[in-house]
Formats: sequence, structure tokens, C-alpha cells
Amino acid sequence: MQGFSDFVIRVRNSAPPFVRNAIDRTIAAERGPIAWAKEKMLVREDVPAVASPRTDHEVRLLITPMNYAGQGREWARSLDAAEVEAVNLAVLTARTFHSSADTSVSAAVFAASREWRSKQREALPLFTHVMIESFTSPLGRGTGDVVRDDVAWLKTRDVRVALLCHGTDVRHPNEHIATHPFSPFLDLSASSLERAERSASTNARIAAESGVPVFVSTPDLLVDVPNARWLPVVVEPDRWASTRGVDAAVPVVMHMPSSGPIKGTAHADRAAEILVGEGIIEYRRLQDVPAERVPGHVGDADVVIDQLLLGSYGVAACEALAAGRVVVGNVDDAVREHVRSVTGLEVPIVQADPESLVDVLRGLAADPVQRKRIAARGPEFVSQIHSGVRTRAVLADYLDTAG
Repeated sequence: MQGFSDFVIRVRNSAPPFVRNAIDRTIAAERGPIAWAKEKMLVREDVPAVASPRTDHEVRLLITPMNYAGQGREWARSLDAAEVEAVNLAVLTARTFHSSADTSVSAAVFAASREWRSKQREALPLFTHVMIESFTSPLGRGTGDVVRDDVAWLKTRDVRVALLCHGTDVRHPNEHIATHPFSPFLDLSASSLERAERSASTNARIAAESGVPVFVSTPDLLVDVPNARWLPVVVEPDRWASTRGVDAAVPVVMHMPSSGPIKGTAHADRAAEILVGEGIIEYRRLQDVPAERVPGHVGDADVVIDQLLLGSYGVAACEALAAGRVVVGNVDDAVREHVRSVTGLEVPIVQADPESLVDVLRGLAADPVQRKRIAARGPEFVSQIHSGVRTRAVLADYLDTAG
């Protein structure tokens, strides 16, 4: 096995960049015997540049290291202004590999390169602000309690730190099960549930005790982190804009799950099978579609089924809303109320859960006028809340700038 890991390292270090990335993602996922190479991946050559700011800006923000759905970069771009320099550094994992970032580092280098960690330790204090995502050490030292030490270390260097929660890092599965009859956590084994609960509890404790600002990317997480503030996800409206109507006689219903068990894909498939059998919808389930082609696929749909289990909405729903599609999803009343109270706008997502989905889709299929009315609300909602215009206002106190 040791010989195999040595072989993997030699192949990796002599391979073209795209092969290196594939190997690094496999190592990060710890799949099979290749995971043994992780301990030897103390990469000294070709260490990528760490994130470092220009020093002529009063405020210099780094968002790192997860960049889920490219959000680190989108939030950074939302803050582009003369007095705020915002950049993100992303770890390339199987989940984030296709998301663009200002600066990136392979998962293997992030986890195991002593040289990279040393350079990053020198670079971090050059920023005035560091926002840490998902309780993952910006120095590649792991997750959970080590982040508490990173926060303390950065504070001693006069860096203003914030924590940013994305979902499973703080969502308490037992509480979610108790309040959501279709919770995806119901399918976890007892041991997996215990681990998820323990991790969420650890991170929630760090958030409460850290003494730094805490933000959440979706409003439902305010239940788990009451001291946090909602930082809306950001999409680019122009990239998703579509001129195609949503009034087809037989509407195209699309579902594109990033994670089937979390999104409730089995329920979407089952409902679609019934309605396709009745001849009243066309169904398209997309997976592994190149990012550059996704807007075109979304624009070709009339109705997009988002998640059916969690009780919130995220990037994918916002992208479909920006495209002027009818979005169907399971959004908690508390989430709708929070959005309404903060923004004055209603979440224009048609409510459905696994039990009601067939009836909801059947009603939409029968009423093209209703589809047009609902779809028309999406682009304006995204423009006002999820285009990045609110990012600076939400972060103003943290960044010490005018909102």
C-alpha cells in the first residue's frame, strides 16, 4: 500500500493540471487506497499563490475557504468598491471544483502542504477582515474547535473575523426531524445522525462563544444560530435572464438536483412519472451538466422543482427565479416571514412538499395564466434581494463602512 501511495504521488506531481485536480479531489474525498497518499502529500513544488491583498485599500476582506456554489466569489464581487477590496480563496473539492474563485488551492495542498500553510499564515494578517466559511480552518488545519483557535490567533493580529454558516455545518438534525415531517435527516443511520448532531452542536457553540459576527446564507439557519444575521446568496441576473415564456400547453418541468437525498429527488421523480403518464407535463431531470450550459436548460423549462425537504431555498432556486421560471419548493412559513419582515417582499416560490407536489404541478399545468403571473415576480425578487445589492448593507457594520 505504501508503494502504491508513492506511485500516486509521482503520477500526481508529473501530471498535467487537470489530472492533478482529479487526483486531488479523489484524495480529498478519501476514496479507496488512493487515500493513503494523503499523508504523503506534503507538496513542496508548485505551491500555488496564497490569497494576498493589495495594501492600498483601507478595508481588505478575505472570504475563505469553501466557496459553495461559487458564493464566496459572488459575495466578494458584490463588495467591489474603492474602499473595500474583497477576494475569496477556495479549496478545490469535488463539490466546489467547477465554481470560479479569485484564488484557489487543491484540497490535497490545503490539507497537507506545510509550505502552503506557512505562506498562508503570513498572508492572513495582511487582510483587515477574514470571513471563515463553514467552521473550516483557513489554514487547512481541519474543522470545528481548531477554528476557535484560528479566530483567537487572527484577533491577536488585529484582524476582524466573522463566521459564515452554510447549512449542515450548523443545522441540528434532531431538531429538524422534530419540526419537518419530510426531513432528509430521517434517512440517516443512527451513527451518522449522532455525528451530524455533534458537529452542529460544536459549531453552534463556537458561533455563540466566539464574540465575532456570525452570518448565515439561508434564513432557515437562524433557528440554529439565533445570534446570526442573514447574508443572502447572490446570483447574476443577466446570466440567467430568459425571454422564453412559461405558458406552453404542455409545460416542461425540470429538476436538477445537486444532492438527490437532500433535494427530495425521488419525490420529484415519482410525481413527474404520474403527470407524464397523464400527458400533462414533460419532465427533464438534469445531472452532471456543464455549468456554462445550465442557464440554457433552465430557460427552456416552464417550471423548476427545487428542494422538497429542507424548508428553505438557496442558489438554485434564485437562478431559476432570475430566469423567470415558476419555482416549486418547500419553504417554511418562518423563512417566508423573515424575508418579508426584512425586505418587504414575498418569496415567489410555489409551496409544495412530497405529499402535495402532484396536485400543485397539476394545477400549474392546467393554468398557463397563473404560471405567467407567478413567474413574472421572480426576476424582480432576485434583483432586489439576491443580485448582491444587499451584501454591502448586511456587512456594513462588520466592515465598518457605510451601508
